[in-house]
Amino acid sequence: MQVRAWILGMAVAAGLSSPAAATCRVPADLMGFGAGLPALATTLARAAPLTVVALGSSSTYGVGATAPDRTYPAVLGQRLGQLWPTQAVTVINSGVNGDTARLMLDRLDHDVLRHQPTLVVWQTGTNDLLRGVPLAEFLADVADGVARLRASGADVVLMESQWLPTHTQNPVMAAYINGLRQFAKANGVPLFKRHALMQHLIDAESVPATDLIGEDGLHKRDAAYACTAVVLAERIVASVPQRMALHTADPAPPLSQ
Repeated sequence: MQVRAWILGMAVAAGLSSPAAATCRVPADLMGFGAGLPALATTLARAAPLTVVALGSSSTYGVGATAPDRTYPAVLGQRLGQLWPTQAVTVINSGVNGDTARLMLDRLDHDVLRHQPTLVVWQTGTNDLLRGVPLAEFLADVADGVARLRASGADVVLMESQWLPTHTQNPVMAAYINGLRQFAKANGVPLFKRHALMQHLIDAESVPATDLIGEDGLHKRDAAYACTAVVLAERIVASVPQRMALHTADPAPPLSQ
């Protein structure tokens, strides 16, 4: 069995708007987390229920999606259920439109920690960038949030800013992306490279930019939510040692062949 050098995320009909079955195809080395998820591995090994909280702003809440089941947290739950068919999985959408990292910290206890999650996917950065929050202040807020989430026993995956057509050459956007990546690497925090994912889909002509971002130039469309969710789900599965993931379907397509 040769492990593919690609992640092939086959999006279900609810996820992508293409009339044909659409594919999110991304090099695995581009989307690697860079760190493990020990709390998740332990939960799977014990066959305990898995709670995932998606913390974020409008692109977590789902502005631009055509239905609630087409938001990224909803599709993430669907995809994890397909990959782990015997595992109880609950994905909670804790996205609030317009939130900055600081505003998310203010609601961390009520919207995240009270659910006692095993895994928190924290999407953040875009609103801080657009509101002119200094990068150092943003990263300090992220550090505070990661510390609180880890202290609760949860694993944390950070999700970087999305690709924006109005910021393709923006140096502040580049600084935010690089700053969060450097923070994640320095602190051993898994990072989901959402900007890299969207840029690759555009460059590879897999999904047109107009199918990823809506007419407002900011909010994502169904295709972007679906690709985010299916690739994220497969990265989560790939991060868990197979000997620990006792309830993973065998085989677990589309990660290997």
